Amino acid sequence: MFQVINNRALFMTMAAMVIFIAHNADAANNRVTMNINAGWKFTKGDVSGAEATAFNDAAWSSVGLPHSASIPFFINDSAYVGWVWYRKHFTVDAQYSARKVFIDFEAAFQHAWVYINGQ
Repeated sequence: MFQVINNRALFMTMAAMVIFIAHNADAANNRVTMNINAGWKFTKGDVSGAEATAFNDAAWSSVGLPHSASIPFFINDSAYVGWVWYRKHFTVDAQYSARKVFIDFEAAFQHAWVYINGQ
């Protein structure tokens, strides 16, 4: 029992150190993290031209991420398998124009193509 308590204490100390180091590294690098999970447009199917900035996605569903294209999970005893599109309209604030901007997608099913400004 004593060994388990020591291991937990060590784990909690290490976890606290990792969080502290990660937080300080962000502050030292002047890194800004923004959550862009809200306000996405979604549709099932392969849509020609949907990568274009002027494409009209007004009829698409509004979703937040994370999101599953298979909800409801089973239709006629099978999950949806096929193309889906997600679109997000946003403008990067001018204060970041001289900085590197990264968009990190933490999960994508099987294959993903990412277009920014039609490219």
